Amino acid sequence: MSNLHLTIFPNKLKICSIPLKSVCYYTHLMLKLLVKPTFNKLENNGNDDENFIRNQSHFFSVTQTPHEISVITTLKYANKLLKVNVPDDELKIKIWPQNWRAIRLDQGNIKPSVVNSVSSKLSENNITIFYVSTFDSDYCLVQSVHIKNTISILNGVFSILTDEPDTFESENSLTEDEIDIEENENIEDDISDNNEEKLTVYLLDYSFQLIGINTEDLSSIIVPLIQLLFYSSKNNNCNNKESKTAIPFISFTQVQDEISLLIEDRFFNFLPSNLFQCYNEIFNTLRVGNENVDLGYSVCGIVSKLSTPLAARGINIFYLSTYKTDYCMVLASDTNEIIECAEYDAIKLKISER
Repeated sequence: MSNLHLTIFPNKLKICSIPLKSVCYYTHLMLKLLVKPTFNKLENNGNDDENFIRNQSHFFSVTQTPHEISVITTLKYANKLLKVNVPDDELKIKIWPQNWRAIRLDQGNIKPSVVNSVSSKLSENNITIFYVSTFDSDYCLVQSVHIKNTISILNGVFSILTDEPDTFESENSLTEDEIDIEENENIEDDISDNNEEKLTVYLLDYSFQLIGINTEDLSSIIVPLIQLLFYSSKNNNCNNKESKTAIPFISFTQVQDEISLLIEDRFFNFLPSNLFQCYNEIFNTLRVGNENVDLGYSVCGIVSKLSTPLAARGINIFYLSTYKTDYCMVLASDTNEIIECAEYDAIKLKISER
């Protein structure tokens, strides 16, 4: 039996989408999420006070694409984002109604892909997942109401070591500013399978660098990071209508002391290269489905359907779910394998610019 080490995070999370043209209204709160947990830890020098404890369960991820800004954050900050004043309803943040819980997956001897190993078992049991790979780890998000069943399913297949085994039973105490969103906790959704004969994926003209950043070095690269995320040529003006190619595709994830950055290769030189680790090879990108059609949270089996033929060919992947769709990054050296995979397996491959 394969080994799988799970770490279940206590905070309930929300998955949100900010329209690109309204990011200026949300920048202040997003900046607090981006930098405050890190500086709290640096200021406390390891002291076990409230701020330091909060940093240990911190989970924040923001992904900017030419089509959206997708955010994963806690109930507390999601509700703060929801209350931001914007001049038009079209500019408001969108938030999925369910609460989600994050599970870190350490694969042990599972080869070649923990993504496929876990997603396939959960798909068989109609558990919808939201998946985020990072430089060091993989994170599988499931709806809070399904966390206990998820652990039970995985426990039946893998030899599991679980950090804080009772955490999936616990619920966070609520503050007043969390109650508005919390009312949607028990919404049940009709789960639909992706029953297309072939899953349509688009090979994009993006090349990426995957970077791991030490917590203590974040302050040294925070300025170019903020510029790329919140003040790129498209986003620094809410009325700007520049082309999509001006918008950097960038994904920043901070979980506890782990910081991971996925950034387009064309923007790689914006960062000081001596302050992080990076892969020796660039990644190419697959996008699931049409850019104008949201996958939504009720479609089950997307991650499994895409990762299964790739895992069968020994192709390791970096997987990134967003509010609107999913992205799968593969090493540039594996791109030809992807094309062959599309010819013989359950993938319909198309070429797309962005």
